[in-house]
Amino acid sequence: MEQFIFTVPLLSFVSALFVALIKDDKVFPKLSTYITFVAFLLSLAALMMGDRTSVLGGLLELYGDNLGLLLSTYILLVSLVVHKFSERYMADEEGYRRFYILLDLMTGVLVLLVLSANLLTLLVAWHLMGLLLYLLLNQNHRRPQALRYANLTFFTHRLADVPLFVAVVLLYREFGTLSLPEISEKVLHTDSGILPVVTLLITLSAMLKSAQFLFHHWIVYSMEGPTPVSALMHAGIVNAGAFLVNRFAPLYVHDKLGLTLAFIAGSVTAIVGSVLMLLQTDIKKSLGYSTVGQMGYMVMELGVGALALAVYHMMAHGIFKATLFLYSGSVIHSARHDPNIPEDEVYRTLTRKEEVVKKVPWFLYGIITVAVPLLIVFFTHYIFEERILEYKTSLIILFFGWVTAAQVLVSVFRLGREKPILTAFLAILSLLVVMTGYVLIGHSLQSFLYNEILVERIYEVAFTSWWVFLAEVLFMGAVVLIGWIFIYYASKEKFLPVYLNLYTHFSRELYIHDVYDLVKGWILRFISWVSRKTAIPAGALVFGGFALGDLESRTLLLPFLALFLPLFPLSLLTSKLVDRLGSVAIALFPIVGVVLLRSYEPDAWVRYLALFTLLFHSLRILSVRNIRAGASELYSALLGLTYLSEKAALLAVLPLALILLSSYLRKTILTDEIHYTKGLMIKTPLLSTVLVLILVLSYTLPLFLYELPKSPLDLVLFTLGWFFLGLSTLTNLGRVLWGEPRKDTVYRDLWRRG
Repeated sequence: MEQFIFTVPLLSFVSALFVALIKDDKVFPKLSTYITFVAFLLSLAALMMGDRTSVLGGLLELYGDNLGLLLSTYILLVSLVVHKFSERYMADEEGYRRFYILLDLMTGVLVLLVLSANLLTLLVAWHLMGLLLYLLLNQNHRRPQALRYANLTFFTHRLADVPLFVAVVLLYREFGTLSLPEISEKVLHTDSGILPVVTLLITLSAMLKSAQFLFHHWIVYSMEGPTPVSALMHAGIVNAGAFLVNRFAPLYVHDKLGLTLAFIAGSVTAIVGSVLMLLQTDIKKSLGYSTVGQMGYMVMELGVGALALAVYHMMAHGIFKATLFLYSGSVIHSARHDPNIPEDEVYRTLTRKEEVVKKVPWFLYGIITVAVPLLIVFFTHYIFEERILEYKTSLIILFFGWVTAAQVLVSVFRLGREKPILTAFLAILSLLVVMTGYVLIGHSLQSFLYNEILVERIYEVAFTSWWVFLAEVLFMGAVVLIGWIFIYYASKEKFLPVYLNLYTHFSRELYIHDVYDLVKGWILRFISWVSRKTAIPAGALVFGGFALGDLESRTLLLPFLALFLPLFPLSLLTSKLVDRLGSVAIALFPIVGVVLLRSYEPDAWVRYLALFTLLFHSLRILSVRNIRAGASELYSALLGLTYLSEKAALLAVLPLALILLSSYLRKTILTDEIHYTKGLMIKTPLLSTVLVLILVLSYTLPLFLYELPKSPLDLVLFTLGWFFLGLSTLTNLGRVLWGEPRKDTVYRDLWRRG
């Protein structure tokens, strides 16, 4: 049944081809919602039936385990709610049908991610998640801010792809298979020195995707997309880090640094996100920083080895935050018509100057806010886990549960000081219910997902450094103490001198956005310099290596380089000829060249040269000014991959098609300049779809067609080339697709006139 769960949402994309003949745009959204509902029922049935065997094989090998089926059911439930909400909310938006197509593709990719048992398929789904989010965030494509922050989102998610790719390569080299169930079975009985490196890379990838501090801006500023996109993004996509670590849980019995790094980064992110949330005046941005804080707590739970607890946190926060975002859309819509602020009890408590406050003795106030939460946290944990003090992980969870509960009580008392006894009773009762549910569900979920032996082994390695824990305790204690001091003086309407200084820095969001812009400018200037100034010295090194090769290799390779497969620096001439002449005939040469090349084994330096060709021309794509120049650079970049691939024809067809499309644009729109050609998604949706598919396949297919790197230098060159190839192509694609169409240009779509 698992093989149908992720394919059912994709049926919506196929059905769009037939429903497109119907003029009523409301038919397809309803059909999409029904299809998602069917997928949800299938996933729920598979979860309840208890069939836990993997199905299919190869690249489509799927898990049937509790983790995958539980999360697929959760994803489809959230997606179903977003689908239904969007039927009316998005009805008047431009690109109504396109939104639902992308929403269904995103749902299918997310389900494939949690069910995939093949490392390569999991990696591709991990990347496509960021790509589809980029397209969804550009739904309001007429706004320049939408494109800017969609690019920031895609860049951050592209960074998250790199550590996971390297981890996949290392696992494949170590175990000789891409099947995750086989690796999980072997890893418990081996002690390879590469496994701590793999777990560190997986943790880094999870942290980047889950918006940890210094890489959290994409989730906060990507609010130009529609509210349903924000709901899905905060409910499912940003939580993906918890899934990734849980999917590779058996590997973490060998971890040495990854979990400690997650604990430190998560705790800092939780504090920064919570503080910055309090300073926001925009409702969506405030919810964004709230998500950052919650992701910090989630990653911190991963850091202490409570993997199942992080899954529960992920689902609870996802459903809660999706509801908040969907409701915020209604609030914003209502506020535009009725800007009055409701005079409820919370509003009066926070705004009135004079209050009738019953004083509570300080010792009683301290006991209630400090001692009571400690007793509740310890009591609820002890009921379900008698060995609560056996592992350091339990102590850490107890400490942070106590700190959080104490802060909650302080906040509640501030809003109910007229009736302190009643407020204290209700707050303590609510806290007891919440903590009991939290611990009970977390403990049950741990038994549901993992066996006890694996959990104990992860607990043993999760926290080996007591000094890190003590430093965190002192840090969190200082933060709580400072917060209470501010609350005390705020209640007396006194401001400490340091308050304004702190407010100034935090209101600028710790200047992280300014640093981003500065670093971005440096990197772009460096890339521009590299692409223009390094051709001659690098070419000299290439010919030097060629001269030192053996006679047979030089004899066979010389005509090959000159005629069939021009690698760097001859690829510069090739790209220039393709750009100037617009010829597609030269794209046939690599096919013949690879056939000849398979007859002998060339020197290793030629392999590195091919990878350098990929990297060099991928960087040059960032500085092109027209579509045909970009196609020629993409052509040269893929030439390096044709040398390494057994399916050279597939890679040759892609730049050939892009060259043909650029020629079509030049003849129909009379230009292919990137800064002049805008708004293609509005005027030429079919042409735009073809462009997206070509560029995505250009850097996705090599993962399937190219033999995974074997040497460290091989791995570094391919990883950098693959990273910049995707980043540069999508960056230029956005300049062409989005924005306001020009009024002085005639747009013509493929097979249709605009």
